[in-house]
Amino acid sequence: MHKVLIVEDDQDIRQLLMFTLVNAGYNVVLAADGTEAWEQALAAMPDVILLDVRMPRMDGFEVLRRLVKNPSTVAIPVIMVTARGERKDQQYAMKNGAFDYIVKPWSIGEVEHSVKLALEHTKRPAHRVPVPTGA
Repeated sequence: MHKVLIVEDDQDIRQLLMFTLVNAGYNVVLAADGTEAWEQALAAMPDVILLDVRMPRMDGFEVLRRLVKNPSTVAIPVIMVTARGERKDQQYAMKNGAFDYIVKPWSIGEVEHSVKLALEHTKRPAHRVPVPTGA
């Protein structure tokens, strides 16, 4: 099952994204701010990251910069999910390594479709739980 890290400081939106992706068949990890996002990205090694821009402690653009610079996270597709709909913000995110940019409120199915495309683009296999072998 593919693992998605959801980074969102608004609890209601975080829960909505979690519910949406769990129902779509994904394993979900949550983070409530940029610092937590960075820590979870390194610890959980998700297949895709949904990343808000405006957050406490570290904004999403800084998290994106760190992810792209780190050899262990550079291949993880990042989908920005934000209320910042200005063209310059979208261009900045895409120029600096984001896979996609979704403006809140998103359309029904938009997040799931973007995650699916990101996984297809990177061709990352689903995380598999090792099956114990008999001794």
